[in-house]
Amino acid sequence: MFETLTFILIWLFIGWLIWYLLFQVKAIPVPYYTGLGIVTICALLTIAFMNPDGRTSESIGSLLSLLITPLGLSLLLLSRWVLRDGPGKFATNGITAWAFTVLLLFSTPAISFLLAGQLEREAVQMVGNGDRNAVEAIVLMGNGTTRVAGIGQQRIELTESGDRITLAAQLYRSGRANRIIVSAGFRPELNAYWRPASSDCRNPDGTTNNRCRAAESSDISILLQEMGVPASAIIIPRSEVANKREVVNVRNSALDVRDEFGGNPQGARVALVTSAIEMRRSTLAFEAVGFRVVPSPSDFYTLPYDAPDITPLPWRYFSIPDLVPSSEGLTISTKVVTEYLQSVFYFLRGWISPFRL
Repeated sequence: MFETLTFILIWLFIGWLIWYLLFQVKAIPVPYYTGLGIVTICALLTIAFMNPDGRTSESIGSLLSLLITPLGLSLLLLSRWVLRDGPGKFATNGITAWAFTVLLLFSTPAISFLLAGQLEREAVQMVGNGDRNAVEAIVLMGNGTTRVAGIGQQRIELTESGDRITLAAQLYRSGRANRIIVSAGFRPELNAYWRPASSDCRNPDGTTNNRCRAAESSDISILLQEMGVPASAIIIPRSEVANKREVVNVRNSALDVRDEFGGNPQGARVALVTSAIEMRRSTLAFEAVGFRVVPSPSDFYTLPYDAPDITPLPWRYFSIPDLVPSSEGLTISTKVVTEYLQSVFYFLRGWISPFRL
C-alpha cells in the first residue's frame, strides 16, 4: 500500500509540474498544443498496433477510449467548457465545474474501487475466521440475480450478481443447512412468459401450467435444482407469494423470512447470502427481526492493490486503466453511494442499529 501511495503521489506531482510549466510559466506556446496532441495520439496508436497483445496496448486503448465512448466524450466536452478561460478560471464556472468534477471522480475506477473496497472489507471482517457450523437455513437474497433471455431464447440467464446463487448451492451441498429460502419476488417489468416444455413450470403458489407468472424466485429455484439442490429443499416465502411482492428490499425479505419461522425466529441461525456491498445493512436488518446471522458475502467488485502480504488471498496490480474514467467505475460508485444512503434511511426508520451487537 505504501508503494502504491508513493506511486500516485509522484505522478500527481509530475502532473502538477507539467500543468505549471504549460499554463503558468507558459514554457510552450499555445499554438503548439494541438500539434503536440496529434503527434502523441499517432505515437500511441503506432505502439498499440505494433504490440497489440501487451499490457501497454491495453492501457493505450483505455486512454484512447476517452475520445469515442459516451462517458469519455461527455467528460471531454465538459472539460472544454469549464477550461475555456484557462485552468485558473475553473472554479468560476459554478455548477458546471462541480458536475464535471463529480462525474470525473466517481467514474474513475481507482476511486470507485476504493469506495467499494471499504464496504467489502467490512463484509470480510464480519465473516471473520469463518463460521462453518450448521445453520437452520440458507437465506438467498436473489433479487436481480437472473433475467429472462431474449426473444426466441428458452433459458434463464444470470446477471453479474448471479454468483449469489452458486454460493447458496455450494453452501447447501457442503451440508451447512437442509433448506434454502429464496427471496426475490416477482418481476415488475414482466407479466408472464413461456418456459420450455421440458422444465417444471411451477408458480410460486405451487400450481403448474405452461404459462408461468414472471417470478424471479421460481427462476432461481429452477437454477438451484440444476445445481444439485432438490426441489423439496427450496422454499419461497409464503408472504412474498401471497402479496405478489414486486418490490423486494432487505426489510421485506427479513420480514418474509421471519414469517417462515412462525413470526418469531428466537435467535435462529441463518447463513445470509447477498452482495458484499450490502452485507452489513442486510445483516443488521435480519438481526433486528430476531435472527442470528452468519454472513456469506458474494458479488465482490474489488481486490486489494499491490498487497502480497495478504497471501494466499488474491491481489491486483495498480495499472493505468484504473485512472481512466469508465462506465464500470461510475456504476460501482453509484451502487456504493446508494448503499450508504439506504443505510441512513434504514437507521432513521429504526430497521437497523448503528452497531452490530
